[in-house]
Formats: sequence, structure tokens, C-alpha cells
Amino acid sequence: MSKLGTISKMMMLLLVALSAALLVPVPAARADVGPKPTLDFEFVYETGAPLTITGGELLQCDDATCAAGKPLQELGPQRFSCTENACTSMAYGYSDYARLVIHFSDGVTRESQVFTVNRFHAHCRVTVREDDLVVEVRGKVFSPFASLVGGLLMVGVVVPLCLIITALWAAKAGKGTVTPESARGIFVAIWVLTALVAGGGAFISLSVPLTFLIEGLLILLYTRWRTHPPASLLAGVLLANLLTQPVFLFSLLARPTWNFLWLGGAELGIWLVEAGVLHFTQRKTLSFKEALALSLLLNAVSFGLGLLLPIPAIW
Repeated sequence: MSKLGTISKMMMLLLVALSAALLVPVPAARADVGPKPTLDFEFVYETGAPLTITGGELLQCDDATCAAGKPLQELGPQRFSCTENACTSMAYGYSDYARLVIHFSDGVTRESQVFTVNRFHAHCRVTVREDDLVVEVRGKVFSPFASLVGGLLMVGVVVPLCLIITALWAAKAGKGTVTPESARGIFVAIWVLTALVAGGGAFISLSVPLTFLIEGLLILLYTRWRTHPPASLLAGVLLANLLTQPVFLFSLLARPTWNFLWLGGAELGIWLVEAGVLHFTQRKTLSFKEALALSLLLNAVSFGLGLLLPIPAIW
């Protein structure tokens, strides 16, 4: 197959992936292979008799009156569920306002006040009274010290090291194809950093190691289709993800509220940065157009799988 035919076939696959992505509702477009917003509900009773939960709904509302609230839809990992003592939910994205409706063993259905969902991960304390519920939204419990250390390591150590590695590799790539034999130090550094970031990131969200795994497997399949050195291209993808994924994850979890435009801008930046890293480290074998297409394909597949994977943040 000619190079032009290969690129055309690849672009057709990308158009199919993008067309499918456009059919996804806007809230679902917040997925990606990343942690999804969650709400956990803990119940405290002020009723005379002990009660158990028999069911319930989490109404999503467009305004503070919640006059036209609709139950959170069950779609892939998105759902609201209850045990006899607690409830939990995961969503691609929550509305700004919500109301909790719970059915109890005494035959009474109690509703809460309208409350705002302004945290990516929240723990809600629900006080059960005789006739209604009172919801208090709290932040998820996590270690501020661990978050501070993790953020400083990423910004002060990992990202600068990756930028230095990228610059060194790009300089070598201008003279010829870089292989593990010709640049052993670069490849060893990338593998060590990948292991550290994937392992450390797993304590925050499984999305970090999963992203490395998914995109790594895709690249190995891609190199069997195209005549690219597998070790070099795989290392390039890992290096690109070392620059983009941890920064995106920390900014995502640190932002209490966010909108589609912010996410779209972040995804656009990730696509361009990863394409740039791939091209400048593989410039003898990978054109910038192909790097753009490859980066888009990797992110499109990550997006599609992210719609299906129930990945919460662990902290």
C-alpha cells in the first residue's frame, strides 16, 4: 500500500471515530480514560425507629428550584445505587443542582433540599428526619500532604526531566533515527519515569496506568501495520503521556467546577503536545501530519474506552 493510501485509510478511521464521538451527549464527553465524578452518601438518622433504604433516585436539575428534575440516567458506568445503609453515584458529569429522593422501609419517601454539586469527588452527609432529608456536601477525604508532595514532584521533577529528555531526543533525531542502542540513557530514563508515574498515579486514579497501558498496546499494534521502529515509537508515546496525563489529572481533580470549553481546550492542548513530541522525536520516520493523526487516534480510542470504564479517583 502506498504512503498516500495508508494515510487516507487512517484518516477514514479517524473520521469514523470522530463521527461517533459527536453523537455522544455533552455530559458524556467529559469521560476520557480518566476519573469520573462521584458522590457518596452517608446517612445519619434522627427518626425514632431504625430504618433501612429500599431504593432512591438522584434528581439532576437545571436550576435552583429543581421544578423539572430528572433521575440520573444509567449509562455505562454512570448510575445511582443504594444498599440498605448507604448510596453512591458515578457520572460522566453532574448538573449544577441536584435533589436526593430516598425510599425507606417505613414506606415513606423522603426528599432533600436542592443542593449544589461543585466538587469533582464529594462525600455527602444525609440527615434523615421524620419527613425529609438534609444533605450536606463535603469534600472527599484525602491527604493534603500527599497531594502537595505529588504535585511538587510532578511540576518540579517529572515534567522538567521529560522536557530535557524531549530536547535531547529531538536533537539526536535531527541526525538520524534514535534507537535504544544509540541512546540507551534516554530510553532507560523514559521507562523508569513511566514505572514511577504509573505506580504512583495508581494511588490517585487507575486512569494513569490504564492510559499508559492502552496507548502502549495501540502503538505496538500500529507498528505492526506501519514500518516504524516499535521500541522508539512506544518510548515516544510514553514520553508524551508523561508530559500530559499527570498534569491533566492533577488539574482535573483540583478544579471544583469545570465546563465543556475548559475540557475541550485541555484535550486540544494534549493532542497537539503529544503530536509534537512524537514528530520531533521520530522526525526521520514520522511526518507531522501522521503524528497529528496518530495522536488523534490514540486520544479518540482513550475517549471511547473512557465512556465504558468505571474509574473513580482513589483519594
